[in-house]
Amino acid sequence: MKKLLTILIAIFLISCGEKEEKNTGDNRPSIIEAMTTPIYSSTSGTEVYTSDYLLDVNQLDSITYGKGIQFNEDTRNYNEPLKIEMDSVAPYVSHVTLWTDGVRNDIPVFKSSSREMTIVYTGNSKNVKLKGEFTNWSTVDLIEENGQSVYNATIPQGKFQYIFVENGKEEKLTGSEPQVISNGMGGFNRVIDNSRIAAPAQLAYGEILENGFTFTTTSSLEI
Repeated sequence: MKKLLTILIAIFLISCGEKEEKNTGDNRPSIIEAMTTPIYSSTSGTEVYTSDYLLDVNQLDSITYGKGIQFNEDTRNYNEPLKIEMDSVAPYVSHVTLWTDGVRNDIPVFKSSSREMTIVYTGNSKNVKLKGEFTNWSTVDLIEENGQSVYNATIPQGKFQYIFVENGKEEKLTGSEPQVISNGMGGFNRVIDNSRIAAPAQLAYGEILENGFTFTTTSSLEI
């Protein structure tokens, strides 16, 4: 009877140990002790120094990247800046993960609100330039693309005025053209619009998961 009781106790202890082992995960916290500063990407690429997030970059094992992030795959020296870009279909929030001894340290990456926008000239003049708020009202040349005269501009978030310069003179707009606005001096300027919703969603930190992190929003996100 005592032998049977001893065997049952041994089986019970072994089974408990197995359950505990199965449920044991790597729950070690991120080694980034301070509140993680997000990365705000730009359309021309963003340089990130891992030393801004880790006291000792020698602790860094590897780096992985979230959806939509393009990076230099040849980067091995973590003392050098990482250059990352977000592609045109990337979500507005992605992440970079710094791995240290099997522990993930996530850094949120926010997509730039600037957009590459193409302005097409549809007039008849041959010698045409453009100037506007996004060029600091300096004249810039147009280029030929697919049989059209265009200017490819990086437009920050908002609405910006511009005008074409034909044969050295500003074009004369009547106000009946689409997307024009008074220039305050009796004439009109064209407007390019890169506005977003008036009250964009506010983000708040959520929790770190095995494959990323979560966040909450006050309203739906633009896609």
